Amino acid sequence: MSVTMPAVMAETPERIPGAAFRAAAALHLQRTPHLTREALARDLRDRLARRGIRYHLRTLKRQISGAVATVPPEIERALREVIAEVGGEDAVAAVEQALVAAGLAGASAATTPTYIASERMLPLAQLWLYLHPEQSKRALALRLREELERIGIRLNVDSLQSILAGKQRLVRRETQDALFALLGHDGVTSSTDAEARIEAMAREIRGAQEGRAFESAHRIHELAKAWKVEHKEPSSRRLAILLRQRLAERGIVVGLPHVQKLVDGRARRVRHAMSHAIESILLGGAAPAAIESSAANDGPSPSVELDLAWVKAEPIAELARKHVAARPGMTMRKLAIEISREVEALGYATSPNTIQPILGGHKKKTRGFIYRALLHLDGAEATRTTEPPPSAPASLKASSPAAADLAEQTPASETRASDPRLRSARRRDPRTNRRASRPARSQPSRSVASPSA
Repeated sequence: MSVTMPAVMAETPERIPGAAFRAAAALHLQRTPHLTREALARDLRDRLARRGIRYHLRTLKRQISGAVATVPPEIERALREVIAEVGGEDAVAAVEQALVAAGLAGASAATTPTYIASERMLPLAQLWLYLHPEQSKRALALRLREELERIGIRLNVDSLQSILAGKQRLVRRETQDALFALLGHDGVTSSTDAEARIEAMAREIRGAQEGRAFESAHRIHELAKAWKVEHKEPSSRRLAILLRQRLAERGIVVGLPHVQKLVDGRARRVRHAMSHAIESILLGGAAPAAIESSAANDGPSPSVELDLAWVKAEPIAELARKHVAARPGMTMRKLAIEISREVEALGYATSPNTIQPILGGHKKKTRGFIYRALLHLDGAEATRTTEPPPSAPASLKASSPAAADLAEQTPASETRASDPRLRSARRRDPRTNRRASRPARSQPSRSVASPSA
């Protein structure tokens, strides 16, 4: 009977099939007629209690009668001790011979554990993840589900991912067998080979697990913002494409939307290995000291923040129309070309094809350096070009002649339409709680031509 589970697995949550235990208990009760089932259950309960294992008497009686399909291996070892004390080693040998004859001993399905402790499978999962650094636990869970479905066992991906995270005490033995099958594609031939590899690469596996740990993504966002300021690159998309290419060169494959979320600050967590790689890429440029100083608590200069800030494009289009109207021979295309040159002189890069729709009023928002370049062409002084553009963030705004001039150039109807408080006030009258009626528009008088004309 001792062949079913090693003695080192005492007090484990594993479960084994109870057929051998029930057969051994029935043989022992036949050899000792004065012993009842309840007395045997009480004896087993007392022996387990001395080992620190609390078991209810009714549960032991149900396991002896066969009402429970699986039993812990500790109960089987306790029954062996009872048989040895009553009949000696001869009785133990006779019971084991009977179990072998019935096919309930040895390496058979009747003695193979049905459920095993998750601690036995986690090192195998960590080995697989180390051998496949580009894969995640989710990917491993999907592979395991496919392997289990081939033998008729259906488990959803979330349950398997919870098992791989160590959140469950027991797992089905077939899950471990499926993991061994996956490791077989990597040259792992047996459990002994897997244990040898785990022991030999323990330090590397531990480092890989630390790299998969999550940490805050705030520093990545701050470094990306400082990098954009240093390189005068307003587009998060271009920076995300660059980071994705550099990460691929280092063997880290990640989707472009995920990288852009990290750059924009929309991701809360990031894996330690990816965070370290992105940080080394951002700090590996021509001026890492400048990036570090910009990523400090004081942040970049307000003028550069204004250049990269999103602003409304309608007031800029109005300025462009007045600029073109005041200069004979000037067109929107020529103005777009001149602005692109000014933008290039400021250190940024954009094309006239991008600027012209903004000047024509076909875009809702643009970057602050477009406004700054337009003010340069309009004859504004350098001190005025670094002031807050229209609809810049409130923390960056201050009273300025340029902003006042632009506010005067913006029609009052656009100001009212952009103010949500005025919109809500127009919708309902606070005195009657009814929607206020709009004033009727005055229709221009049309002259009707007489038939004689």
